[in-house]
Amino acid sequence: MEVRSIGKPRNRGNRGGPRGLGPLGKCTVFSNHSAARTHPPLITPIEDPNIEPAQFSQPGTLPAVSPTPSVPRVVADPPSPVVRILVRVPADAAPGDDLKYIITVQNVSQADAHQVAVRNPIPEGVLQVGKVEPQPDAKLTTDKQLGWSFGTLKAGEKKTIELAFKTKPDVKEIKNLAYVRFEHGEAVTTKITGRP
Repeated sequence: MEVRSIGKPRNRGNRGGPRGLGPLGKCTVFSNHSAARTHPPLITPIEDPNIEPAQFSQPGTLPAVSPTPSVPRVVADPPSPVVRILVRVPADAAPGDDLKYIITVQNVSQADAHQVAVRNPIPEGVLQVGKVEPQPDAKLTTDKQLGWSFGTLKAGEKKTIELAFKTKPDVKEIKNLAYVRFEHGEAVTTKITGRP
């Protein structure tokens, strides 16, 4: 096979070295078994749309960067406790029957509730107090109300009170009301920095 170059040489001064093809030169191939074939220039176009020509810019002076001001660190507040009280009693009762109440106190939050206390004033129309479980707290109980102290209720913890009242014979309706109270405090800490 014989290969000949057709085209303008790139470098006429270098007679000792090989002559290169011009940018639009062609290469003709001669073979003993086939006629001469002319091949197009070996130019591979770039068709990838994701490739963009390189962008060049003259080096310059970068803008001055101002120091970032210090931002106070924000600390999230801890959750606050929520204590719910539910009072359940039958809607109807026969004359002379004891009214049996179930009082439920529950911490429905993710925080501890401290000094939880329940008080139930004795309603009008009650002749006497029947069974009570647990026993009322003597410091919170008087002739006019019953009281219980439960201390700290953890998250999700609950307490149940069972209470019975014997009503007067002529009473037509009893309205009972129970209360719950608790304490919640929040402690914060500040670090003093920057002093010599």
